[in-house]
Amino acid sequence: MPKDKNLWIFGEWLGKTYRDNSKYLFEYALRQSSAPRCVWITRNAKIQMELRAKGIEAYHPNSLRGVFLIMRAHTAVISVDILDIHKGLLAPKRLVQLYHGSPLKRISADDEKRHRPWRSVLKRLLLTRKYNQYDIQLSAAPAVSECLRTAYPNTKQIVELGYPRSDVLKKTREPLNSITYLPTHRNFGKAQENFLFRSFRESEIDSWLNRRGMKLKIKLHPFSIGCNLSLDECQNITLVDPGEDAYQLLQETAILITDYSSIYLDFLLTKRPIIFSPFDIDDYLRSDRTLYFRYEDVTPGPRCEDWPSILEELEKICAGVDTYKGRRREVCNRFNTHQDFQSSRRVYEFLLQSA
Repeated sequence: MPKDKNLWIFGEWLGKTYRDNSKYLFEYALRQSSAPRCVWITRNAKIQMELRAKGIEAYHPNSLRGVFLIMRAHTAVISVDILDIHKGLLAPKRLVQLYHGSPLKRISADDEKRHRPWRSVLKRLLLTRKYNQYDIQLSAAPAVSECLRTAYPNTKQIVELGYPRSDVLKKTREPLNSITYLPTHRNFGKAQENFLFRSFRESEIDSWLNRRGMKLKIKLHPFSIGCNLSLDECQNITLVDPGEDAYQLLQETAILITDYSSIYLDFLLTKRPIIFSPFDIDDYLRSDRTLYFRYEDVTPGPRCEDWPSILEELEKICAGVDTYKGRRREVCNRFNTHQDFQSSRRVYEFLLQSA
């Protein structure tokens, strides 16, 4: 079918959610007066309804209109893989992979624990578009590009323009009194994660937060299978819906706590403190995922073994003791070439000029 150069379609997270780099580039493009026709493809009826209520084009990939637009699109923009938009119809002139962050953990062909060459061959046979063959792949820095080249060897071009989602971190939501805990998943939701809160003393932490005038927000990974916290008596601790946009949370986050989630590499742009919680690092590296980098070399903050240790580090930070400013700056420079919160503009202009 002939392609419409003025038609761009966007999708994200297997068509189920509305967030991440695809969302932020999509919204930036919609604000431009000379933008091409931008359409969101989603399997989520609620998202489709909410976008249409705002006058934004959104279609189910299997609807007649959705199928027609997918087949006509010149450019398809995704954040996970081609299933963000459709299982078999996707055949644009240009497939743009924004991805969902700089990889700390080994991914795709580099993930020796999960890479199955036969699966890639099967998908190449079943899908219109070759699996993991991208025309353009987005990166945030040379260190990231090195990982992407081996993880996705079929990619034609890698561009180091920064991530559109990180632009929102410039817009701080006041007051900055939130501490956010964002752990990654274990084995894609197939492993129990209750151990993450084994040393978590709800009442003690809630009392500390109350004294400091702080709030703790806990957002598990969407793949996670829950936790055994009892927060009914807590006034300052909140469990956030795993499906919520993490970057809206980071706008109001004063201190980030995470383990192996690479989201902290974006958060470094805010220059705010980070505490690392690698409670199970030996087991994680042995049985779950290996990393591209030595963990100690790329984690510019205290590394804690349990929640009492985290509470001690939080007390230091709140008392004005922050000994990791220099290290955060070094790691940020390594993983974020652009630190001006203008990545959406750069990516959009590049795609427009190279179409």
